[in-house]
Amino acid sequence: MSGNIKKLFTPANIAFYVLMGIAFFIAGIFYANMIEAGKDQMLAGGAIVLGWGVLFGGIAFIASIFIAYYTSAQIIKRLN
Repeated sequence: MSGNIKKLFTPANIAFYVLMGIAFFIAGIFYANMIEAGKDQMLAGGAIVLGWGVLFGGIAFIASIFIAYYTSAQIIKRLN
C-alpha cells in the first residue's frame, strides 16, 4: 500500500470512522423523531426511523473517510 492509503488505516482513523457512524446514526434517529417520520405508519414506523439512522450514519461514514484523508493525525485525535 502507498503511504496515503496507509494513513486511512491508523487506529485513530478507524476509531474516527466508527465514532462518526455511531454519532450520526443517533443523530439520524433524533432527526426522524423531530420530523415525525414514522408517525401514523404503524409497524413500518420503526423501520422508517431506523432507515433515517442508517442513512445519516452511512453518509457520515463516507464523509469521515474523506475527512481523515485530508486532515492531520492531531486533528483526528482531537475529534475522537
